[in-house]
Amino acid sequence: MTGVQTCALPIYPEADDEFHLHGYDMTTGKTKKGETSTITFVADKAGEFEVESHVSEQVYVTIVVSQE
Repeated sequence: MTGVQTCALPIYPEADDEFHLHGYDMTTGKTKKGETSTITFVADKAGEFEVESHVSEQVYVTIVVSQE
């Protein structure tokens, strides 16, 4: 992503879970398997930010934001 944008990141968990977007301190809240949850945020910070599972602690995706 480049510049300041509002972003919506859909999450499709394979098990009951909760996901956290580091650097923006956003969470999906508890999401059940088969349901879709969305993290919506304003990408106003440059860097690499991980979306991590609270249950398995695995990284779901890394978001890269650059301010140009």
